Amino acid sequence: MFFFVPFQEGSSINEAKGKAPSSLPFLLYNPGERIFLMQNNQEEYMELDSPNEDVIARAVISLLGIYYVFHIDYPAPAKGAFLFLQEHLFHDFLQRRPTRYAARLAEFKLSPDHD
Repeated sequence: MFFFVPFQEGSSINEAKGKAPSSLPFLLYNPGERIFLMQNNQEEYMELDSPNEDVIARAVISLLGIYYVFHIDYPAPAKGAFLFLQEHLFHDFLQRRPTRYAARLAEFKLSPDHD
């Protein structure tokens, strides 16, 4: 995934940083040890120890917050996911939703699993 970069076993943090796919903010994940919230393969915004589901969720929300607060365009491959989180976590509803996102959201709301 472009915003979630896992460490390869036996690699150093510097090697892992170098494999980040873009200069946009991203999460660098070392399973069982740490998550780093990074940008430009160098700047560390946050380091979270002992990744579990709660820590990973906080890291993803923090990453979304950086994109949102600093008005960074969401990466195209995950734009729909980020917009969904923006609307449902921050209660910031878009006046004009992108067509593809609006269609997926309508599909979701009509699904039998949606309450």
